[in-house]
Amino acid sequence: MLFNKFRWMMVVMIMGLLLVACGGDDAGTDATAEPTQAAEVTEPTAEPVEEPTEEPTEEPTAEPTEEMMESSLTAEEQAGEYIYRVAIGCGCHFQPEAGTLAGGREFSGGFGSVVASNLTSDPETGLGNWTDEEIVNAIRFGQRPDHAMGAQGLEDGTNLFLMPRYSGMSDEDAMNLVAYLRTLEPVQNEVAKRSLNFPAQPFEPAEAPPAEAPTEPVARGKYLVEIARCSQCHTPTVDGQPDMSMLLAGAPFRDTVAPNLTPDDLTGLGLWSDEEIATLLHDGVFDDGTELEGAMGNQVDNGLSYLTDEDIDAIVAYLRSLPPVENLPATPE
Repeated sequence: MLFNKFRWMMVVMIMGLLLVACGGDDAGTDATAEPTQAAEVTEPTAEPVEEPTEEPTEEPTAEPTEEMMESSLTAEEQAGEYIYRVAIGCGCHFQPEAGTLAGGREFSGGFGSVVASNLTSDPETGLGNWTDEEIVNAIRFGQRPDHAMGAQGLEDGTNLFLMPRYSGMSDEDAMNLVAYLRTLEPVQNEVAKRSLNFPAQPFEPAEAPPAEAPTEPVARGKYLVEIARCSQCHTPTVDGQPDMSMLLAGAPFRDTVAPNLTPDDLTGLGLWSDEEIATLLHDGVFDDGTELEGAMGNQVDNGLSYLTDEDIDAIVAYLRSLPPVENLPATPE
């Protein structure tokens, strides 16, 4: 049947898909970026693209470690770890040798090169001498404090590059995320400085961040999808900017495609049950028992599987609320 054929196509397409995890820059909180300037547009809202774009490259995800899963965290730290998981972990900053977010991974392209920064609490090469507010401003607005221009920073400005702007993240969640980052053991790792071919531009959010995250299911789902940056891969772009008339309607991605997530019956999720979508998001398993593999499987294992049933249901409710768009993106040649 057509639906089964589409489902098989979805399996093939999504196997190589990365719902882009964290991003890398060279200053204190490139908290989650793509190694492309396309990462400057990170939410399904019409925010400006700041610099020329490069095609995203696959990012690592931070494997859970005993330190990251420490059970003695305070309530605020646990809430921060949860937001960290919603954002699919700061994988670009994860250093396997250190087993933590010590940075050092380089990203290069037509823009030049940047290196994922050290997010541990080391005072010389990490975030140890940053205030909570400074870290929040970096996460939400891509702003590096002036004092970080030394061993951590550069001489070419305080604006971060290749890092998504989590400008919609609530005050409460942003502060909790900072509290969680503070629990990481300090690791001294001075990363290389970035080398850009043009200045990194400042970012101005379309609206002020909320004080608290929404709780109504559809609004909550939208909030979570924006933090997880699903639109980064699933929304087509025009001249480097997302085509908001095709929000989450699928798009070419590297040598595959990011599937259509709108409730279109023919090319999207319209014929999927809520349970089928929720199980795929939380467990990485299709209703026929097929399991997600590769990058998308890692995203489920290290991020989405940590979400509560209520939040997974909220994401499903949000995807159901989207206008259906008939679109089956072609695999890039």
